[in-house]
Amino acid sequence: MKIMSVIWGLYQKKGNGIEKEKYAKMIAPLTSIQFDRLDAFNCKDVYFGCGHQYITPESVYEILPRSEEKTGLCITADAIIDNRRELFETLAVDKELQEIITDSELILLAYRKWGQDCPKYLVGDFAFVIKDDHKNEIFCARDHVGKRTLYYDDSENVFAFSTLMKPLLARQDHMALNERWIADFLAIETTIHETECGETVYQGINQLPPAFWMRVGNGGTVKKQYWDPLREVKPLILKTDEEYEEAFRKVFDEAVACRLRSTGEVGIKMSGGIDSGSIGCIAAAQLAKKNKKLYSFSSIPMEGFKEQPKKNHIVDESENIQAIIDFAGNIEGELLRSEGKHALTDADKVVDMLEQPYKIFRNMYWQLHVTERAAQKGCKVLLSGSYGNFTISYGDFNTNTKTLFKKGKLITLYKEISVLSKSAGVSARTIAKGVFTYIVPYQLKDFLRLLRLREWDRFSLTVVNPQLIKKWNVESRFKLLGLNPRTYRTDDYEAFKKQRVNWIFFSHVGAVEVKQAVYSGVILRDPSRDKRLIEFCLSLPAEQFVRNGEDRFLIRRAMKGRMPDKILFGHAIGVQCADWLQRIKPYWEKIFTELDHIVKDQTINNYIDIEKVNRELILARENEAHINGDSVNKLLTTIVFSRFISWYTKYSPNN
Repeated sequence: MKIMSVIWGLYQKKGNGIEKEKYAKMIAPLTSIQFDRLDAFNCKDVYFGCGHQYITPESVYEILPRSEEKTGLCITADAIIDNRRELFETLAVDKELQEIITDSELILLAYRKWGQDCPKYLVGDFAFVIKDDHKNEIFCARDHVGKRTLYYDDSENVFAFSTLMKPLLARQDHMALNERWIADFLAIETTIHETECGETVYQGINQLPPAFWMRVGNGGTVKKQYWDPLREVKPLILKTDEEYEEAFRKVFDEAVACRLRSTGEVGIKMSGGIDSGSIGCIAAAQLAKKNKKLYSFSSIPMEGFKEQPKKNHIVDESENIQAIIDFAGNIEGELLRSEGKHALTDADKVVDMLEQPYKIFRNMYWQLHVTERAAQKGCKVLLSGSYGNFTISYGDFNTNTKTLFKKGKLITLYKEISVLSKSAGVSARTIAKGVFTYIVPYQLKDFLRLLRLREWDRFSLTVVNPQLIKKWNVESRFKLLGLNPRTYRTDDYEAFKKQRVNWIFFSHVGAVEVKQAVYSGVILRDPSRDKRLIEFCLSLPAEQFVRNGEDRFLIRRAMKGRMPDKILFGHAIGVQCADWLQRIKPYWEKIFTELDHIVKDQTINNYIDIEKVNRELILARENEAHINGDSVNKLLTTIVFSRFISWYTKYSPNN
């Protein structure tokens, strides 16, 4: 198994150095991993380790852990720094060193200049730990959007950390699950795994949240958020649309370009939509200048998939994908049907990979297939546009109408409805009705819905044990967090910004991507999640994103002529893994049998609502029509959670 850079280590707060047995336990779970190089440093009160894989050209010169006797600093890092040229100037790096200076050296230079503020000035994917002998403390940081993970165990005498949780679990004499985390995991009706990005499924093992630094020493532990764009970003006021478009292209192009540095090939996880399509077209053009090709990998439905899509939805994007490939001219594309794979394919391996239960089983089989094929093609970097809806292609008509209504711009609102009516071929009255339902105050809508849904249950779509809901106060916490709502909120432009900077999403997706890299040996990089691009898009006025009845207004203007008009100005919605229910259909008898055993397992009973699972199981057996998305989600969540408990039982040192 190949892996990206993995770091781990110990800091002995009290005592006389670190015994070999303590760090040997941490290394043991990593012995099956194939590194380009593995190094460790043990001195006095610290033990740092790093398993390297060379991704960028300068990474071949990397020495980690790195110790500087003169400055009293020691570092280990899992990092790709993207704003190197900017740092060369700010940190006065000699020109002859710029091609070979490593990312860890840049981080140390930044730490020496800015101290604990240094993460603010770094752009890229990073997690690093520095021991400062002069201050007698540890300093750690995780990048702005959580693209790299940093788990830790902070006890009275020892601070331990790692990219993965297994080295930390191996240190523990007694493993215990975090029941509150599990209660939330099972209670969330979406595929999100957590409600708090500082905890994990294990007691005593935490993770540093995205955009946080932490200091650890004899004086205690201090954590602080160093980046909050919702508070820090100022409005960008330009004179013309053309100026906004040019400014967007400059930031977007750089976000793509800095992620193309690779000692291997560059690939992209590409659909037929605007987000990955625009990134693909930009990357293909930039790679052509270096005489390199872009390799695209796209998931499409299995042979024989027959379901008719909803109006304006596309379940097989092959035609649009080919249009992007033909337009770009420097992309070698591959369409993957993932025949024979389904939602439970390699579920045990995925549990082991993620080190926790998961609910992203609809997508996991093809995501892994894509990264496996990318690795086979020699790709070390795999681009994506997974955050594009919140940055590069942001722009929602309904949100805009609420914004205009709230600002009292009723004439402009009327014009927007009229223009959309003509372009979409829908009566203005029909559109106005939809707008009215969107702008009605949330409290009124929720009250009216309450009158219709007297028996509403916040957890009806989940399998969480009702006793856990009571024990961990899940109902009131979820109400406060807006999870599993009876009525979904409809926000205006400013309020919706909170959803565009979603720390739980950053943490959840970042952890999955890091561990996919562990599984495949390919690092996943998303230009649409670049912190500079996030800041830029948050700084723009609402009318740059929606105008004249046109959503995604900014990217449609800025990318004109740089990608196919068919994609850029199309309004069809691509549906991921539309065939997931059909794929699993041949395996239902095996699934039923596994569930029969699970519902008798007392350990599972402690977490899962077995009565609800039994009802779903009976209905599915009696009538195939009951096998729909909601029911299958409940049954497969139960199976995956059971597989995790089995893995945990075998892995636990208690056994």
